[in-house]
Amino acid sequence: MGDKRAFFVMGAESAGNKMLTETLVKTGVQGEYGHEQKLDTLDFSNINNDIVFRRSVPHAKKWPPIAGIIRRMRKFGFEVILIWVNREDKYMELSQIARTHAKTIEDAKGNIEDARWYIQRELDAVEIVPKKVQYEDFVESKTKRTEWLKQFDLKHPKGMKYFNGNKKYEGEDEPTTV
Repeated sequence: MGDKRAFFVMGAESAGNKMLTETLVKTGVQGEYGHEQKLDTLDFSNINNDIVFRRSVPHAKKWPPIAGIIRRMRKFGFEVILIWVNREDKYMELSQIARTHAKTIEDAKGNIEDARWYIQRELDAVEIVPKKVQYEDFVESKTKRTEWLKQFDLKHPKGMKYFNGNKKYEGEDEPTTV
């Protein structure tokens, strides 16, 4: 592979994928962390630097072709670094209901189980081992974030505020900024 990296961020809906993507963008990696991304076209040609690309599973109510996207990234010379974000199930379930990804806790549990199964199947198809990130650890500890980013020679982004979104489900109005 070349000397450019594709940080491919994924996880079940409401796992913290957007927050992790925003972190990478704010360290200087090319990409967007909003719901629409320029790279949604899957055109990875003519890019000569590191990129970040995000897919929640499912994405826009569809199951993204994860293995195919990884193959495409590799075809264009990227070293693919797959980042799988996870969050405590209880809070992911509540967040899925709040964000209308699910109507009931049972629906959310099914969504999360299906997403995890699907992601693992896709990763097995291209023989890639993900770098796993636990949402709660990442948002609660600057030290852990800094250490995690250091493995990719990235520095902690200046000015980005982190908060544990789980706190709102425990009755706290304002999540604590870390």
